[in-house]
Amino acid sequence: METDAGPSRNKRDASIPVITQETDSNKAYFTGSVGSGKKKPVADSNHVTYEDDLPTYKMQHRNPGTALIFNNKTFRYMNDRKGTDRDKRHLKSTLEKLGFRVYEKYNSSSKDIKDTINKMAETDHSNADCFVCVFLTHGDDGVVYGSESKAGDPTTDVRLQEDVFEKFRGKNCGSLIGKPKIFIIQACRGTVYEEPVIEADSATSVDAGTPLPEFEEGTRPTIPSGADFLICYSTSQGFFAFRNVNNGSWYISELCEQLKKFSADEEFTKILTRVHHKVSQRESQSENPDASGKKQMPCFVSMLTKQLFLKPR
Repeated sequence: METDAGPSRNKRDASIPVITQETDSNKAYFTGSVGSGKKKPVADSNHVTYEDDLPTYKMQHRNPGTALIFNNKTFRYMNDRKGTDRDKRHLKSTLEKLGFRVYEKYNSSSKDIKDTINKMAETDHSNADCFVCVFLTHGDDGVVYGSESKAGDPTTDVRLQEDVFEKFRGKNCGSLIGKPKIFIIQACRGTVYEEPVIEADSATSVDAGTPLPEFEEGTRPTIPSGADFLICYSTSQGFFAFRNVNNGSWYISELCEQLKKFSADEEFTKILTRVHHKVSQRESQSENPDASGKKQMPCFVSMLTKQLFLKPR
């Protein structure tokens, strides 16, 4: 894989403010098979309601919380990520329609990513329902890269487990205890192409996609030890993820489209399964024969303990 020898562009955003949002005194209720079916209050301090005996995260605030997007396009030692700005625009529009307050970081260095993550983890999220963090960048073997990162130099890495997920565990970010913490990682997770196969019970057609997809440099999965995390990967462990230079990445474009269509009615992990289905139907076309005719299979790692609905606000 070629690298970009040009200088990086690193635009630092203003400091992210502490979020203050409207509070709500609603109590948790249990409905369904209890007694006569009337709503009965439940002692539950972790922002949860119950419907039909299945718990659901209680999204009670006017704004559900903060969504932080790291959008790295230009790198000092790696190829530019053409098409990432389209992904960012789609995500920003989609998340804002869901009520999130979106903060963008563009061409962030590794230090800037770590500093921003630390500051966000230290922010008081008491008046938020959840937190979303998105990485649109290159990565490798359990890390994501900043604009100045160099493959093989661990001093320039951002380690997903230690530098990101760990910061939002209960002992480090008490105001998000019991609340969903969603991480979306648009990057490859290895250097292998996903090969096409025919389904055992049917021969399905595939969307050939748009010309000249690019692939990114990948991260292996790391699983945080704590409840209420949801980590969404654009591809499976060990494989490339495709990104079209004009239309953005397969995964992010489908995620935004499926949220637009179904977030008003469907649980979030069901929507993610719809995304997986749509992406799995695509097949790459490229001038590079080694990259043509390949597939992509997203996945997610869920430590959610309740149903999650991200309805438009």
